[in-house]
Amino acid sequence: MAEVIHAMDEQCGKITHYTFDYDEPGVKILYSGKREQTRRIFYKTTTTRGTYPMVVSVVQDGAELGITDFVFLLESK
Repeated sequence: MAEVIHAMDEQCGKITHYTFDYDEPGVKILYSGKREQTRRIFYKTTTTRGTYPMVVSVVQDGAELGITDFVFLLESK
């Protein structure tokens, strides 16, 4: 995991600030066909290398929430 975070820091920079932008409901369909309700939360994220949208997907994990993924949205060059 540390290698992934280091690679992300190298490409995008270290996060210095973030603000909530908006959220939207969704669903993940697993290989088994089971459907899980999700919520995608969009942030405006400032790093040492610029400003990027970041999306965090969360699901209900028992009585708590669990993060299933997070993505920096990078523009292609």
